[in-house]
Amino acid sequence: MGAQHHENFHAQTQEAFETVFSFVTTLVLKSALLLEIPDIIAREGPNASLSVTEIAAHLPTKNGHLDYLTRILRYLSSRGIFLRSRVGDVDRYALSSSAKLFFVEEKNHLSLVPLALLETRDVMMARWAWHHLHECVLQGCHPFLKAHGRDIYSCGKDDPQFNNVINDCMGFFTITGIDQIVNCYEGFKELQSIVDVGVGEGERNGTGANRESEEYEMGNSDLVKQKVLFDWDDESCMKILGKCYKTFPESGRLILVEEAATDEMN
Repeated sequence: MGAQHHENFHAQTQEAFETVFSFVTTLVLKSALLLEIPDIIAREGPNASLSVTEIAAHLPTKNGHLDYLTRILRYLSSRGIFLRSRVGDVDRYALSSSAKLFFVEEKNHLSLVPLALLETRDVMMARWAWHHLHECVLQGCHPFLKAHGRDIYSCGKDDPQFNNVINDCMGFFTITGIDQIVNCYEGFKELQSIVDVGVGEGERNGTGANRESEEYEMGNSDLVKQKVLFDWDDESCMKILGKCYKTFPESGRLILVEEAATDEMN
């Protein structure tokens, strides 16, 4: 009974430690992306595996500290980002399937690098909105507004680089989301055009119609809004939907793409 209790306590403690230090994975991943480690490995071929020394040879410095690079690679291997293997007495690192979503050089918006860099920028971390979540419970405020006094889009207006990161991040969800919808939704077959509004910069259709204040000229079209309404209060959602209604022809349809929470979701 005592041994079983000790084993259970150890498992609970381990799980608690992982929860407390969960932020470490994101920040270590950021370091790997800034060093472009996934790209370095990928340039050597689809099945390449490199040693720490070989990876270091591609870094823009001749005085790198291999101990820190080793720690980054070993830690991200434990999280499934890299695949670690032992060849002789040397550890070698290859790309896992998930690592292929972290190429800095990816030009088709199919990279999660912008998302990782967005969530670890100073505006998101130094005055992290999550620090104010308990105040939202007590006061009914919005965490980002509480932290910065304005919403994330206003911050983007004053910081062009930050705004570009947001748009690059949204491009991933635009492309992957629309592709999934087209594959499973048959309502597009009779349409002449589709306008994807509100996410990214029109990556899938080239319209660049991503501002809620614009008026959209609609012909025999469907209007797709992907991951938009969840981010606004009820009053703002009514304004957004009202603009859509005003521009719609009689045959027009509005297709909303949002994640729906179920009882089974955490």
